Amino acid sequence: MEIMRFTTAGNMTGLPAISFPAGYTKSGLPIGMQAIGRAWEESLLLRLALNAEEIVERKAPMVHYKIL
Repeated sequence: MEIMRFTTAGNMTGLPAISFPAGYTKSGLPIGMQAIGRAWEESLLLRLALNAEEIVERKAPMVHYKIL
């Protein structure tokens, strides 16, 4: 599947990886970033993602479908 193309490197090497929000396009679509760390450095990736989450402005979706 095309959506899984960026997970292969982390899965095949066994290295820790994380994805987190990194901003928005000009049209308002969310952009994510993936970071892959060294073996046993999960704490560094978690700190990176936490800092990014604190910096990136969160916006409400432009289109929302109420499913419940």
